[in-house]
Amino acid sequence: MVVANSHRFICYGMDLHPDMGIISTRLMAGQDLKILRKGEKEMKTELLLERTEVRPTVYWYAQRLEQRLRQKDSTKGYDGWHDGKLIYYLVKATDCMRAIHEIIKIGEKPEKQIPNRSIHTAIKKCIDAGNFFMMLADNLRDELTKRGI
Repeated sequence: MVVANSHRFICYGMDLHPDMGIISTRLMAGQDLKILRKGEKEMKTELLLERTEVRPTVYWYAQRLEQRLRQKDSTKGYDGWHDGKLIYYLVKATDCMRAIHEIIKIGEKPEKQIPNRSIHTAIKKCIDAGNFFMMLADNLRDELTKRGI
């Protein structure tokens, strides 16, 4: 349960990782709040969330990334990429970048670099590449946690 008081968030929760003794609740974009257990008593942790302005373009792109992930939730599940397959996500992102490279004609005048019919396809490939890079980064972050770094 998260209780909000102005911009101060206090989180109480259940142990999601009993073997590690850590409760991890994600708040807002990518911010982690961890509550550690000490014996049987739960320690309360407070997190002050700072207000940050997000550029309209970053917000637009993040929305598309999330929409694309939700389209795949039925096959991979929510956060289904936590599998440690680092090379897989790198190759998939590279494949998307290669497809974008094939769509955009290098050496042409800007107005002829990409045909009108291909702009949506290029944007979709940018979104897919972004998601694969996010999955790679998230798996790398898992490695940091596993290694205690």
